[in-house]
Amino acid sequence: MRILGIETSATHSSVAVVEDGVLQGERYFAGRMSLSESLPAHVQGVLETEDVAGAGLDALAVSLGPGSFTGLRVGVAAVKAMAHALELPLVGIPTHEALAWPFAIAGVEMICILQHARKADVYSTTYGPVGGAGLVPIHETSVLSAEEWTAARGMRRPSTRF
Repeated sequence: MRILGIETSATHSSVAVVEDGVLQGERYFAGRMSLSESLPAHVQGVLETEDVAGAGLDALAVSLGPGSFTGLRVGVAAVKAMAHALELPLVGIPTHEALAWPFAIAGVEMICILQHARKADVYSTTYGPVGGAGLVPIHETSVLSAEEWTAARGMRRPSTRF
C-alpha cells in the first residue's frame, strides 16, 4: 500500500510517501508563513522523485495535531481536497500518537510527548503502560506551562540561576 502523508502541525512541515512500510520519498521544509503556497509544490516534488514516480497512491494521511491551528487547517484542507479529487481514503493521525509509536514498538513502558506550543507552554500527552493494548493515554493531550507540567507530574523545575 502506497500512502502519502503530510505533517503541518509545527514550525517545519513534511511530506512523505511510504510503500508497505518503506519510505520512498520525503521533503522537510519550513512552512510557517507560506505553507498554503508552498505545500502543493512540495507534494508534487515528492511525488516526482525517482523512487515515487510512476506509481499511484492508495491512501492519504494527515496529522491532526496538536499544533499550529493555521498549519493544521492548511494541511487538513489540502489533503481532504486531494482525497476528494483522487477518490482516495483519508486517515487523520494524532501527531503525538505518531511520535509515540516508535517508542511503544521498542517496548518503552511510559511515553510522554512534549511539543512546543506558544510562549513557554507545551502540548503534553502521556501514554503507558503500553503492553499489548497499543498506546493507552494516561494524561490526555493538554496545553500547560512548564511550571504546571512539572507540578502535575510531582517534579521540581530545575533552577536556571547560577
